Formats: sequence, C-alpha cells, structure tokens
Amino acid sequence: SSGINAEWPLRPGSVLDPKHEISFSRGPTLEQIVVEDEEYEFMEDESHSASKEVERLEDSVMADVPKSGIIERITESRHERHKKAVDDLHEELGLLSKSFDPQVHNTLELSSEQMLTLTGEVKLLYAGIESLLPTFPLKQLDSLWDNTIRLLQKRATIIDLLRDKLDMIEVDRSEQISELLKTY
Repeated sequence: SSGINAEWPLRPGSVLDPKHEISFSRGPTLEQIVVEDEEYEFMEDESHSASKEVERLEDSVMADVPKSGIIERITESRHERHKKAVDDLHEELGLLSKSFDPQVHNTLELSSEQMLTLTGEVKLLYAGIESLLPTFPLKQLDSLWDNTIRLLQKRATIIDLLRDKLDMIEVDRSEQISELLKTY
C-alpha cells in the first residue's frame, strides 16, 4: 500500500498533506473528543466556580479607596449656606416687622383716642338721660337717643376705618415679605 487506505472512501475536503501524501478527513478522533470534553468540563468548572465566587460576595461592596470626603464637604457647605440664608432672612423679616410696627401702633393709638372720646360722650349722654329721665320731656329724650345712635354709628365708622387701615398695612407688609422671599 502506498499510504492510501483503500477501505476509506475519499471525502470532499480531503487534502494533500505538505509531503504530497493524501490524507483523508475522517471526523474527530477519540483523542480529540476526550480533549474537547475535558476543555468543556474545565470551562464548565471555571464558570461554575466563578458563579460560586460571585454568590459568596457581600451585598454591599465597600471600596478600599480612602474617602475623599467631597460629599461630606459639599453637604456641610450647603448646610452652612442654608443656615446663613435662614439667619439673614430672619434678620430681614425682623427689620421689616420693625418698619411696620410704628404704622400699626400709630393707627391703633389714633383710633383708640377717637374711641375714648366717643365713649366719653356716650357715657355723658347716658348719665344725663338717667338723671333727667323722670322729668325729661319725650321730645328731648328722643333727641338724646338720636345723638346716642349718631355717636355709636360714628364709633362703628371709626372701627371700619381702623380695619381698612390695618388691612392696607397688612397687604403692604405681605407684598414686601413676598418680594423678600423671592430673593432667597
């Protein structure tokens, strides 16, 4: 025999070896199959062991890198800026309140004086009516009553004006507070 196995048929893809001998591709040899199985088992074992290693890892991973503290510094800086802004806002609100206090005080004082004057006049009318009631003619009593009603209506007007002035002061104050808050 000339190096050609006649029992084996020629297959497509058979090639000449570099020595110009004819060799035939016969499929994998037993040795190739065993090596491939071992490689597969090795790959399977390696994959299995890698998954086991991953399973053993802790859920939270802490880096071994020392902390730079940047997050803490940023947080602290923000906290300090916030505290300063709150302190500044508190101070400005205090100044705003102090600027409105005199207006409120003056309005209340003026209204209080007017109310005291009217109350004094009403008391005089009642005292006059009580002392003269038995001998007072009905027409004069009617006139005194009309004066009393007029004084009480004047008092109601003073109260309404006071309410309106205080409302205007409050609207002005709230607008200034709103503008102040827009700057923060």
